[in-house]
Amino acid sequence: MYDDYDRVVDRFGRKALIRKDDDCEIRIQGEVNSCLDEIKTPEDVAEKIAEVKMRYNEHMPSDLYSRQWMEDTRNSDDGVKDKTGKRSIHDTKDNFTVMQFNVLAEGLSVGPVTEPFEPYETGGCYCGFDAIPKPEVCLDNNLRQWRLLEVILSATKSLVTSLDKSDEQLGFEKDLIDVIAMEELDTFHGFFEPVLNIFGYKGIFVPKPSAPGIKFGFYSDGCALFWKQNVFEMVKHEDWSYEIGSQIGMAVTLRHYRTGRIIIFTVTHLKAKAIAEPIRTLQASEIIEKMQTLASTTASDLNLNEAEIPMLIMADFNAQPVGEGMTCMKTILNRDSKPHFTSVYKVDPPDETFYTTSKFRGKLFHRIIDYILYNRDDTRGIECTHVLQPPKVQDLDPARLPGFRYPSDHLCICAKFSLEK
Repeated sequence: MYDDYDRVVDRFGRKALIRKDDDCEIRIQGEVNSCLDEIKTPEDVAEKIAEVKMRYNEHMPSDLYSRQWMEDTRNSDDGVKDKTGKRSIHDTKDNFTVMQFNVLAEGLSVGPVTEPFEPYETGGCYCGFDAIPKPEVCLDNNLRQWRLLEVILSATKSLVTSLDKSDEQLGFEKDLIDVIAMEELDTFHGFFEPVLNIFGYKGIFVPKPSAPGIKFGFYSDGCALFWKQNVFEMVKHEDWSYEIGSQIGMAVTLRHYRTGRIIIFTVTHLKAKAIAEPIRTLQASEIIEKMQTLASTTASDLNLNEAEIPMLIMADFNAQPVGEGMTCMKTILNRDSKPHFTSVYKVDPPDETFYTTSKFRGKLFHRIIDYILYNRDDTRGIECTHVLQPPKVQDLDPARLPGFRYPSDHLCICAKFSLEK
């Protein structure tokens, strides 16, 4: 996959892979981080996370914010009911869980830099998170990467019944998220790929051209998709750069073992800043065209009807769900023709308690910009049954996100789907 990359030693004395095309440079990790040398089992991971939390607790309380899985009551009444009349999170249909998570790149959250590095171009040190207490601790990526892992591995905590005591000895719950989408990831090869492999995941990573972290000596951030290898197998994948902007996207087609169903998962990260809404809107149109083409070709190649192929988009769109005129999200959600996408969270109009980022950079940014979408109305036998709610705003630390109780400026959002054969 990286045959056209040059092998070098980077400014930190670490092995790296570099490719330069005209004014574009991509740099990715060329070796596994040394912190994983002694990490071989889930127990090792749990012990390391506990060690990092102890270091955090020396400064401030560091338990992750409490979050709850809630039933999606907008959908049908199918499914197994418990004694309260609600659908059970442990229903009898085949199901899978997904996570969307912008993890905040190491190269975009670094502190003061010294020669030969240039000063941080915008936002000052620590990516402008100047309200965070002790950022040299909570944004130290050697520590923070383990907290990101803790978020990923513990997201299904409230999906597990109190009878699953044996799994608590591993430090995490039995049911792990089945499919994980990440953006702004720049430590795929050195950290996340090898450590998630311990838990049975396989992943694909696509680096972004001209990533801003490059100029500070760090690596290209990009998009990744991980899936549990005992739940899904990969059929094919493709990636792309948009016709306008330096952003990238990827689509991974997976087969669900228990049902045999084919599902297309798309991961992307669109251009940031409010002024870039016209660019995001064009990029959104391109996503839809690509997914419709991919659904048609996949159906033809596998002798399926398009209505048999669920499609999910998991993304940081950097776009709010409502706005004047034709916006990025309206381009995707308000279509007259196929594919028709629905958000698993209520976003049009938005639920007043829902948000995906809440941070101070000079002023407060409290918004919905991360999404899990699926083509429910076009496809048979797939339904979102539960979603993971954000922490209550009043429970957040005064500096909001990131901080000692959460390792990214974006919340992960998660959904559970039922899937018929």
